[in-house]
Amino acid sequence: MVDDLIAALESPAAGGYKAYRQGSVNDYPPAFFTFWNAETEAVRFTNNRERLVRWVFAVCAYSSDPAEPYAMIGAAKAALNAAGFKATGKGYDVASDVDTHTGRGIDVEGWDDP
Repeated sequence: MVDDLIAALESPAAGGYKAYRQGSVNDYPPAFFTFWNAETEAVRFTNNRERLVRWVFAVCAYSSDPAEPYAMIGAAKAALNAAGFKATGKGYDVASDVDTHTGRGIDVEGWDDP
């Protein structure tokens, strides 16, 4: 699931930006995505076995251009939905660890059959 999320975020459809696990960026590029797996739960069972797992991710776009994260989130949302994820809404502001970058986030859901 994580590999599919990264592939969608780094795809040309999402702008071709690099995606990092939240908290793992040391040298900030001009623009990039981060993600964090906020929740993973089994939602369907058959014969006491997990049959469907719901994954929830926080996906954030950061840029040194304050307007760019809005466009990045829009492109990422379209790419993620095309890849089978559920990304809805316009997102929310997220804090940045550095003064040079601003951020925007969106919550994303995905499902898999273990």
